Amino acid sequence: MRDHRPCARLLVPALTLLAVAACRSAPAPTPHPLPRGAPLERSAIQHTRLLLGDAGETHAGDSLLSAVRTIADGAPERTTVVFLGDNVYPAGVPERVGSTEHVEALRTLDAQIAAAGKARAVFVPGNHDWGHAYKKPAAMWAVGVPALTRQAAHLEAARGGRIVLAPYPGCGGPTEIGTPAFRILALDT
Repeated sequence: MRDHRPCARLLVPALTLLAVAACRSAPAPTPHPLPRGAPLERSAIQHTRLLLGDAGETHAGDSLLSAVRTIADGAPERTTVVFLGDNVYPAGVPERVGSTEHVEALRTLDAQIAAAGKARAVFVPGNHDWGHAYKKPAAMWAVGVPALTRQAAHLEAARGGRIVLAPYPGCGGPTEIGTPAFRILALDT
């Protein structure tokens, strides 16, 4: 009687190779080049949206924040900067006012606020902004919401309503933020 085990060991890799080959049957699409011609006039741009995630480790003078500031200052009335969570590392704005961690957290937020220039800015909370409270549901209201409330207060005090934390602490949203050119629906899951 013939031993079929060696053939069975080859069957799985052969079928895998066949499946991979079938997935590559069509050639990859050729990327379309960007249209050439005259650059877009600034006056033709209705609104610029700048989306940044994980900016919580940036600091004043950071090249990314400097680039955002340059773009935002080009037309601040037609620009919105959206910070997509994890605005303050490692664990949101701490409770102990004046502590090294608290001062550093506010300095990090201030660098992001400065990057937005005079443009409108929206901060959406991330897991770090919640102070890692999402790991323990009992800590959501005791740790997370107060950390977000401190962040919201600092942001709102910075430029009187041109900067917001959305959705508001403890409210998962969605929160609608309207601009003349588009709407943002902020959702904190």
